[in-house]
Amino acid sequence: MKKFYFQYDNILEFKKKNEESIKNRLGAAFSELEDEKKRLSELENNKHACYDNMNKLMLHGTDIANLKVHDLFISKLNNKIELQTSSIYNCNSRIHQIRQELIKASKEVKVFEKLKEHHLVDHEYFEKKEEEKFIDQLVTYKYYQSK
Repeated sequence: MKKFYFQYDNILEFKKKNEESIKNRLGAAFSELEDEKKRLSELENNKHACYDNMNKLMLHGTDIANLKVHDLFISKLNNKIELQTSSIYNCNSRIHQIRQELIKASKEVKVFEKLKEHHLVDHEYFEKKEEEKFIDQLVTYKYYQSK
């Protein structure tokens, strides 16, 4: 019985490695998204803390200059929050793009695995036919030898 050989095995292995690489990139993108979300959360917490501090100062009485400083700080935090929100949006877009690449790569791997499966079935069929042919020849040879 001949050993099964799939002629596109190298391509299949390349496609599998490519798929694994894309999965790793997707994991890294998710990790980056989580980091960006944490930064946004920290900025929002700072903003709320600044508002609370400003309210406490107003309750105890403070001058306008101090309130302007807090207002300017909150304004800069709002700008940073907008930039961070944009960064999160970009991360989500990148994740979507990588997911599409992963879907495409997975389909390619499945196509080659299915092709390999069909080649294996064909190989087994032809091997069985060869075996039957050999047995028929053996029986015919023994039959003619016994005469």
